[in-house]
Amino acid sequence: MTQAKMKSALDAVLKQSVERHGGVPGVVAMATDRHGNFYEGAAGTRELGNDSPMTTDSVFAIFSTTKALAGVCVMQLVEEGKISLSDAAGKYVPEIDELQVLDGFDDNGQPKTRSARRKITVNDLMLHTSGLCYEFFSADDLKYRTARKIPTIVSSTFAAIRTVLLHDPLISMSTE
Repeated sequence: MTQAKMKSALDAVLKQSVERHGGVPGVVAMATDRHGNFYEGAAGTRELGNDSPMTTDSVFAIFSTTKALAGVCVMQLVEEGKISLSDAAGKYVPEIDELQVLDGFDDNGQPKTRSARRKITVNDLMLHTSGLCYEFFSADDLKYRTARKIPTIVSSTFAAIRTVLLHDPLISMSTE
């Protein structure tokens, strides 16, 4: 199949997925091999009720989907010996070592924090035992963000990850 025929066929699939009853409002697809992307396409709109077209550089909040992708990448790095699950996460993202543990709120509703009892490890991030949380799962996290004017995680900004730990990183079993 020629490149043009393949693009046409794949574009038709994307178009059908947004135009059929019960379809999605918008979709982006890419196919790649070791040489790079050999197909990029988009169809539909970025938002229901809005005419802004979906584009191949549209930004998505894919939330928990990133966990599977990141988990595979981390384990490949572990297999290759490039990182260890017992490594401090701050070795790779120094700002994570600055996160404090929420220790309640004072009488004025201002957060009280303290240092974590130990550093967050790569393993803690993989096992979700670091103490991090989403504000839409925790009233305390939302209250902290509001008091400190930290943007929502949904903003997908670097400032949004400068939040608080809801508990100390948990002691886990063997890390490797």
